[in-house]
Amino acid sequence: MDTASRSRQIRAIAGIALAILMLGWVPVSAAAVSPLPAVAGARPGASSTAMPVWAWPLSPVPRVVRPFDKPPGPYAAGHRGLDLAGSVGQPVLAVDAGTVHHAGQVAGRGTITIEHPGGLRSTYEPLVLDPLLRVGSAVRTGQQLGSLDTSGSHCAPLACLHLGALRQGSSSQWDYVQPLFYLADVEVVLLPSPS
Repeated sequence: MDTASRSRQIRAIAGIALAILMLGWVPVSAAAVSPLPAVAGARPGASSTAMPVWAWPLSPVPRVVRPFDKPPGPYAAGHRGLDLAGSVGQPVLAVDAGTVHHAGQVAGRGTITIEHPGGLRSTYEPLVLDPLLRVGSAVRTGQQLGSLDTSGSHCAPLACLHLGALRQGSSSQWDYVQPLFYLADVEVVLLPSPS
């Protein structure tokens, strides 16, 4: 392979990797990734340079029914989270420690938003909320936030949890991002073009 071909191949791979990161795209098969194992008191991703690792909000680890589909703009159509298969009444757990930013009804369904350190928020719906959780309440990783409901479920008549992830950007704006990046290690494999 000559130098020019090699250079084009490297630029193409870098462009694909950048597009994957910018668009928040992850293959649906990544949803089958197992959660990271807990290591005696250690929390993966705890360093300031590593991405935080969230616990799964349903136990056992659920199947992804509908993947994240980042909309092209703030008001455009898309799917701003993951739909995770569950059952009515199943406990919904906090993915990480934080503070309740919102807890209440939105469009007839129970929703809760937890703000986490490092400019992240997790959102959960639809659920029957724990009545003791109010704005400002501290929650710990794995704490029950409520139970899964079907009212307004994306999977009606079945139950599923819609889990969203938001990250605060440099302009202080909040933007929906791919939750799988926080839930599990995702390995992206780039293959050379067939040319």
